[in-house]
Amino acid sequence: MKTLLALIFSLLPLTSFAITPVSGDAGNIQSDHQKPGFTNNMTSFWVKEKYDKPCWVQVGFRTTWPDTIERCIGSAPSGSKGKVEVGLYITGIRVCHSNSGRVKGYTLFGKDGNGNTQVETFKRPNCDTWKQRVNCPAGEMATGVRLHFDAGSGNKSDILTGVQLHCGYAPFVE
Repeated sequence: MKTLLALIFSLLPLTSFAITPVSGDAGNIQSDHQKPGFTNNMTSFWVKEKYDKPCWVQVGFRTTWPDTIERCIGSAPSGSKGKVEVGLYITGIRVCHSNSGRVKGYTLFGKDGNGNTQVETFKRPNCDTWKQRVNCPAGEMATGVRLHFDAGSGNKSDILTGVQLHCGYAPFVE
């Protein structure tokens, strides 16, 4: 039995648990959303706003339900624009800031099933400054995100200011 278990575990992919630097600004609130393993890689990213404040994020995964992170005060944000999907594997991200430091756009970098590079961008008005692109190490893909928010005051929603990627080993991603 021990030999069978050792064989099974030797065939499972290793996860490096690497995390990229922040694209954008580090916020005073951090929120991690990760699904380790090569079958639960990140496939989409979506940000909604309420009163011009990015406070709702949805992170899509290949084989599980998406994680929805809502830091909005009061009613839910509206609008359906902004969902970005890239092939099968996300390997990098870059965010765009307004002059006030709010995330107003993002570009996802990834690979399709044939290893071809995929790039998709979404930006809102007031996307003024593109921040540093961050990438998973070679041979790894995004298995989740660490979101950075600045706390709102009183009845104001928290504001998304930056994103980091959690990365996991993927022998089929270069």
